[in-house]
Amino acid sequence: MATEKRTVYKRLIINALVIGIMYFSLRYFAVDRANTPEHFTTLSPAMVDYIKNTKASPLVVPNFDKNKQIIVHPYHVIQYNEYTEQADWIAYLLTESMTHGRSTPPSRFRRDPSVKTKTVTPKEYLNSGFTLGQLIPPPHMQFDQKAFNNTYLMSNVCPMDPGFEKYLWKTLGKWENKWVKQEDSLLIITGPVFVDTTYFIGKNTDVGIPQGFFKVFMDYSAPNYKAIAFVMANSTMSTQVRNHAVSIDSVEKLTGHDFFHLLPDSIEENLESNVHPDIWFYDPL
Repeated sequence: MATEKRTVYKRLIINALVIGIMYFSLRYFAVDRANTPEHFTTLSPAMVDYIKNTKASPLVVPNFDKNKQIIVHPYHVIQYNEYTEQADWIAYLLTESMTHGRSTPPSRFRRDPSVKTKTVTPKEYLNSGFTLGQLIPPPHMQFDQKAFNNTYLMSNVCPMDPGFEKYLWKTLGKWENKWVKQEDSLLIITGPVFVDTTYFIGKNTDVGIPQGFFKVFMDYSAPNYKAIAFVMANSTMSTQVRNHAVSIDSVEKLTGHDFFHLLPDSIEENLESNVHPDIWFYDPL
């Protein structure tokens, strides 16, 4: 009981501080690219196969860190972080046709056998005060049973505040579903935000508690490219997704990731530096 109270108290402290920290970070935190780990721009054979099999654009894959494991599943790509025991980011192509189907949910969450160092087990989340939050919404992979099952791998899971996951994160998933029906296909990159990596859950393995989450969307139907990004504190229980829209540049500065790096510089700069919620939120859910 005492341990549980300490966990809850710690979470309350985190939630009280996180919004202010993230607000500051989004606007003032700068990444010195010269001091970040070297990134590859060459796609691996597994990624080439992924792009070929899903008919995804190579744009879906961010610049990735050579010091991290890259996992390629049939319908999504992961950069896995052994220190936080979760994905740095997950990238995937979502098409309108993928949102249809009736797959059967697996009986439990499972370790991802593709992770060399092994992912944590669901037991690490017990009595932590956090839920097993899924970065890729399972309903969007119901077209294929294996793809659906893969959303229940621990590599697709991060510690989420229950209220945040129930309200804001699931509402964003509903917008994702609406947008892909309007645009037919979207490139999506999502993951946790860490401004402090000293908070953990887990009894046998430390699992980092994200202070927030990001999700980036791009409609890559040339010549009318458009994109939008969101950063949300891992404590917010509203359903007002639009209020969390930010520029892609600010997400890159906050996380150190480099999205859509294969775009021509002029298009990349225009897409990533501007925020235009009106071209996405022109109809209600």
